[in-house]
Amino acid sequence: MKVESDSALAKVLGVSKAQVSKHKKLGMPTGDVEAARAWRNQNLNPARRKDVNTYARQGSGYRSGMVDPRASIERVHALMELADAAIGSPTFETLRGPLQKAMRDVPEAHRAAVRIAPRVFDVLLSDLLKVIAGDAAGPAAAPVAGPAVAPMADEEADAMGAFLYSMACKEPFPADRLGI
Repeated sequence: MKVESDSALAKVLGVSKAQVSKHKKLGMPTGDVEAARAWRNQNLNPARRKDVNTYARQGSGYRSGMVDPRASIERVHALMELADAAIGSPTFETLRGPLQKAMRDVPEAHRAAVRIAPRVFDVLLSDLLKVIAGDAAGPAAAPVAGPAVAPMADEEADAMGAFLYSMACKEPFPADRLGI
């Protein structure tokens, strides 16, 4: 893929423009993304590359525009812990929006690593639980007795988990993923 400038190459590679300039002086081609990646793979130590090494990126102030999944997950965990301690207080409502945004910021492929406090999840899903129960009293009402539910296949459980996660963080869930 051809690129027009060092800035464009930096953005595609997930590094700073200064890194591109530095590597250009060392012989990295800058007109083609694939050639630049091949040069970087051949000439740079992967342990020191912030574009591929989470640990190198962690304290670096990495600002390439790419989301660091580990940092996103850690933010959710910190907010989740605070929200769990604040359930039932006005502080919880202050934390709800930032927690839901942090949950949305976690890339979909990494959401299975998010630890969700059950009590917080229940509160975040309270509107959905009201609809399911058909009761305006909400999740504190008596559980709805229904037919026994057959065990789900792993794929079905993953789809249900993705749906509930999306509902908890107020993210639109695509109807095509529901199989409707």
